Amino acid sequence: MFSFRPTIAVTALGLALGAGQGACSDDDDNTTDTATDTTDTVDATDTNTADSNDASDTTVGDTDTVVAATPCSRAGGAAAVYGAVYNKANPVDANTLVGAFAADCKINAFFTSLTPTALNHVGECLATQVQELFGCEGITYAGSKDSAGVACRDMKTTHAGLNISKGDFDALIGDVVTFVTPLKDAGVLTEAEFNAAAGVLLGLQSDIVEKPEVTTPTKKSCNACDRAGGAAGVRGAVYNPANPVDSGTLVGTFAADCKINAFFTGLTPTALNHVGECLATQVAELFGCEGVTYAGSKDSAGVACRDMKTTHTGLNISKGDFDALIADVVAFVTPLRTAGILSDAEFNAAAGVLLGLQGDIVEQANVTMPTKEVCE
Repeated sequence: MFSFRPTIAVTALGLALGAGQGACSDDDDNTTDTATDTTDTVDATDTNTADSNDASDTTVGDTDTVVAATPCSRAGGAAAVYGAVYNKANPVDANTLVGAFAADCKINAFFTSLTPTALNHVGECLATQVQELFGCEGITYAGSKDSAGVACRDMKTTHAGLNISKGDFDALIGDVVTFVTPLKDAGVLTEAEFNAAAGVLLGLQSDIVEKPEVTTPTKKSCNACDRAGGAAGVRGAVYNPANPVDSGTLVGTFAADCKINAFFTGLTPTALNHVGECLATQVAELFGCEGVTYAGSKDSAGVACRDMKTTHTGLNISKGDFDALIADVVAFVTPLRTAGILSDAEFNAAAGVLLGLQGDIVEQANVTMPTKEVCE
């Protein structure tokens, strides 16, 4: 989706560029200028041949015209503009406009769901369009093609059938404004160009939005996994294979708790790694990480991750052990809640899921103390 929504966003910038390319004239006139013309302004860009004040004049004209530098030149040229929009070597480069869209959990499914070929097409065509809109010499979007020879399309055609909502469009505009504001601050875009761009961008809404009545993004809100940095971020918070007892991880927290750590530190390195990797997968699923499912999963050695009942059978885990582990989980997760990574609803839902596992884990329900009753 959004194969070209980003294009639109930046299109606004481009169409606004004309505002910064106006002509300014002096009072030079070829028939009246003399060597003592006191109102003529010496200007390296004058093109009036009759000015005796300006040795660089080369063309006869009624008025001198000074053409302002284009945003393309202010940005460092066509290659710089292209690179700011899309990095072919790393399509989701966070420093690019396409990368900014791909990193936004509200709309990134429209980009990250594309095949590498399709995403490259979007990135290359968008980069070409922005180059033209920034006034890069010799570049025209109409009739252009990507590096594979596939034609770049207009906005209406590109977005037809994607069911883009008003919320999706608004989210993308927010990303564009965030990305472009530094260009305005740096003087690459003038205030007038920036404001005109906003107007043009909003005017493109009808070519993109097919569900104007829906004011929330298609992916209504980012889930806990997105807010935690994706599946890799969640897995890393749970287990560090390079340091299985890393105190900054959830497994490390269990291993440091003298009330229950015997269940972890007593394992062989291979067994501990299995536990850590499978637990990381389970938590990633619990956090809503896309495409992650615990059932049927395996660790990196190809060993199947088992259900809770099978995993804990014979360990004689007491109610006290379970309560101690839950306390560790709460202590570990609470900062995530405070930081807004977990909402109150998500926190409470996760707590409900964990407490619901007690029947599969505890074999000594009448023992309310941890197996190791007192920490030494």
